[in-house]
Amino acid sequence: MSKEDVTDDEKRRAFSKEKLTFHLSFLVFFVAFTMRGPMGCIGPLMSQIRLERSLSGTTAGLLTTLPLLLFALSAPLSVIVSKKIGNIKLIAVSLITITIGILVRSLSSTFFLFLGTLLIGFGTGFLNVIVPAFFKESYTKESGKLMGIYSSSLTFTSALTAAVVEPLAAICSSWEVAFALFSLPSIIALLLALSFVKKVNAKTANNESVNGEYKLFTKRNFLIAIYMGFQSLIFFTLLTWFPTIASFSFSLPFNKGLLITIMQLASIVPAYFVPVVCNENNVRKLTTFLALLFIPGMLFCMLGKTIVSLIIGAIIMGFSLGSTFSGAITLCAIYGKDGRDTACIISFGQCIGYVLASFGPTGFGLLNDISSSWFPVMLALCLIALIMGIVAIGIKR
Repeated sequence: MSKEDVTDDEKRRAFSKEKLTFHLSFLVFFVAFTMRGPMGCIGPLMSQIRLERSLSGTTAGLLTTLPLLLFALSAPLSVIVSKKIGNIKLIAVSLITITIGILVRSLSSTFFLFLGTLLIGFGTGFLNVIVPAFFKESYTKESGKLMGIYSSSLTFTSALTAAVVEPLAAICSSWEVAFALFSLPSIIALLLALSFVKKVNAKTANNESVNGEYKLFTKRNFLIAIYMGFQSLIFFTLLTWFPTIASFSFSLPFNKGLLITIMQLASIVPAYFVPVVCNENNVRKLTTFLALLFIPGMLFCMLGKTIVSLIIGAIIMGFSLGSTFSGAITLCAIYGKDGRDTACIISFGQCIGYVLASFGPTGFGLLNDISSSWFPVMLALCLIALIMGIVAIGIKR
């Protein structure tokens, strides 16, 4: 083979790799949109949903709590199903489930509101476990970069959802129609996932998982689960109640959903870079510091008397939450031997962690009903962040 032929062959391989990375990035983005969009539209419209459906704070909190419980219940099942049909096929099945859930939730009935929420939670629970395992198993060399794109896409799409859902509901004159429109990203994600099925199955067949013993019930895995659970508890509590908390304390001159947008935008950069820069030597220190960073952010919101202090607090909290989410997933990826082991660790963490997190939106809604104040809720979130920092110190290989 001549030097010119070798050069042309290298160019074709480089082009194919760039094309694959481009398609993968689109798949990751729309899967992330599907995971965060349907959940992120609840918070900004919570007051309207409660008014139209006559829901108490405790009952309204179930709209976030129920998916979290489904995240936990679907975690062990996802590992079993993925072993039978493969990660990419399970991603496609999960996307179908979420799409149906979005459309069902948009029907004009409180029953369908909760039924659709359950379907969304079930599908998203599968994706929470399988997507990082898919990176580790099928694209090991690119897994760090893909994890960064995945984490930052989750935060960006949450921010985008919080910014557009309230104006979208106003334009459509219905929050149900606005909810239904979020089926479009899930349909795009499904089409992209189906295009990868044959390619990924062939790749995985030539890259079998490392044989070995998978130990779940270890101190490290329990601590990771607690860390993941408390991070999710804080995140989904704020996703559900932060606009309501802010409007209770301040007279906001702008769309209250923008507070979640600001918080989420602040988390995009750290969500991308934490998986890239984390390694076994620094991951514990980073996850400890970034968990504790949440406390000054909340203090700005609690003690500040101006809109500026509220926005600064939202930015600091967003930076912390974006970092700790990426840090939790990165802990699983660093300590996982291969795709299956990573899925097992995430599954275990999600099963225990999301049961813990499920108490957040409903529990803090109940605390507000009892105390008629959001101040105890804010103090409790600071305490949980402190516990997260302490837990991270104890996580070791």
